[in-house]
Amino acid sequence: MIDARRLERVATIAVGEGPHGVRFSADGGRAHVAVARAGRVVVIDTGTRQVVREIAVSGSPFWIGVPRS
Repeated sequence: MIDARRLERVATIAVGEGPHGVRFSADGGRAHVAVARAGRVVVIDTGTRQVVREIAVSGSPFWIGVPRS
């Protein structure tokens, strides 16, 4: 995890092998990470910097889209 203002790493969050695409929720409270080699999407709470959900998907996800709502 990077602090965008200081451009410094503030945390490392293990999500599995092959993380690729990252998209944030509209409010910035969640980061959704496509984990290609694991075949899943991981949801991270950006405030606590914890994985809060893992979603199994078919194939190897590289990019991810998150609705605005």
